[in-house]
Amino acid sequence: MADHVHTTAKDLNSNEQQKGEKSAAEPVMQQPGEVIAPEVMDGMVEKIAEEVYGFTVTKCKQLNGYDDKNYHIRVSPSTSNPHVPRGAAEGYVMKVINTMDTNRPEILFAQIEMMKHLRSRGISTQDTVPAKDSQLVAFYDFPIPGAAGETKRHAVTLRTFIPGQILYDVTLTPNLCYKLGQFLGSLTKALEDFHYPFYDTFDCLWSMTNLPKVNDFVDVITDQKDRATVDDVIKEFTTTLLARRQDIRA
Repeated sequence: MADHVHTTAKDLNSNEQQKGEKSAAEPVMQQPGEVIAPEVMDGMVEKIAEEVYGFTVTKCKQLNGYDDKNYHIRVSPSTSNPHVPRGAAEGYVMKVINTMDTNRPEILFAQIEMMKHLRSRGISTQDTVPAKDSQLVAFYDFPIPGAAGETKRHAVTLRTFIPGQILYDVTLTPNLCYKLGQFLGSLTKALEDFHYPFYDTFDCLWSMTNLPKVNDFVDVITDQKDRATVDDVIKEFTTTLLARRQDIRA
């Protein structure tokens, strides 16, 4: 049986206090060519669902993802999880977290608190499902393919599944983009009074202020027309918006 351990926000805060550090994020950036996505062998999702969360998986489908591995699992109604008396008919989403965020699990608890805040403001978000031992984040040792006996530890979370279509699976239309903008406005408004220490110094490659760093990755674009479009967007954004960022509300 693979070894697995759990951690909590309390554990993380205690560790940081011992080191004399405040609970905030240290900027970490993915480097060009750096692979941080986990490798998940067949059967591991079902194994973790049973061992850690007390669910028997009846169906497992991998979802799209950038640096995490995401799986929609359907489970039997009966469970051995004292916190979940009955498995949800719509199933759950298991997230196997990338190497970078596994090494800074504070980000996972920050996400949990942010989603909780959004739900309190009437915005539908996933909820985090506790493991059998009550914890919200598990660390699990995943076998490394082709390396007998070797493992790599990744954080794992289980979240409720919200039925519907994701943008990845639909055609973007002007009307859909307009509605997306409306929703993002509502999301921004709902987060105006949200604060969590981790985000005080949080920085990531996906931040709009880091758009110029995309230049480090554009070599993968082989189509010259597409490359020129990306170059133009980066240049325009940098000169018209980033240059005036102090005048724009965060």
